[in-house]
Amino acid sequence: MKEASRGAYKISSYMIANTIVFLPFLFAVALLFAVPVYWLVGLYPSVAAFAFFTFVVWLIVLMASSLVLFLSAVSPDFISGNSLICTVLGAFFLFSGYFIPKESIPKYWLFMYYVSIYRYPLDTLLTNEYCSISSECFSWHANDQFPSECLLTGNDVLKSRGLDKDTRWINVGIMFGFFVFYRVLCWIILCRRASKTTI
Repeated sequence: MKEASRGAYKISSYMIANTIVFLPFLFAVALLFAVPVYWLVGLYPSVAAFAFFTFVVWLIVLMASSLVLFLSAVSPDFISGNSLICTVLGAFFLFSGYFIPKESIPKYWLFMYYVSIYRYPLDTLLTNEYCSISSECFSWHANDQFPSECLLTGNDVLKSRGLDKDTRWINVGIMFGFFVFYRVLCWIILCRRASKTTI
């Protein structure tokens, strides 16, 4: 703050440098996570599906990093910042649609479903997996007329959540928007704090 308030460098220079430096580092983190998880969990064995999975994990890490950067800029100290980050991330997890389905969220909390940074990756990863195996059957019903009637396919799983193949690219755009949005908010907060910092 003191350097910025004295004009040694601009906050925008710091934010751009911070973003450029962390892009490859956070990609390495995403890759180190995705390589074992994707294959150990047994997701669809395709290079394209794996590459998209890794890309989405990278976007998740970028969004979370931007959110934490913004919340740390808002917080006056480490303890309150840590508490704020845990509270916000916990709320985002809770209302992502994984723990509580959208239909069960009270109307006055429904906005949290749409602003959760974890809702869009969840839907994108589901789309990535079940579009790859859209015609594969997951549940059968045996009767006299049809010895093995399929009750649930990958398409059915996607339809139950209101998803289709195009949803994943829309969600990628939204995730990138969150990444940029929180970086810009952080920049605004830091600019305001630097202008109020005394030498």
